[in-house]
Amino acid sequence: MYAHVPGSGGLVIARVLLPLPIDQTFDFLIPKELEKEIALGKRVRVCFRETKRWGIVAALVTQSEHEGQLESVLEISKGPSFSKETLAF
Repeated sequence: MYAHVPGSGGLVIARVLLPLPIDQTFDFLIPKELEKEIALGKRVRVCFRETKRWGIVAALVTQSEHEGQLESVLEISKGPSFSKETLAF
């Protein structure tokens, strides 16, 4: 089952790697006001299980396999991004 963002004309969901001991990404909506800043490898702050955490954008997509309501990215770091080569590691 896919959750689709109605009317999405572009990349609106970030797949985020979080510093957790599991090998998976988590999907977060990108608020309209952050769409121009978001990019692969950017550090983003998200709320995950009631805790604010920093993660890294591993992919940008328009659909999510998560069946429930997605949380939104809270902020994007102004610091340097990770390169595609580093993310592939």
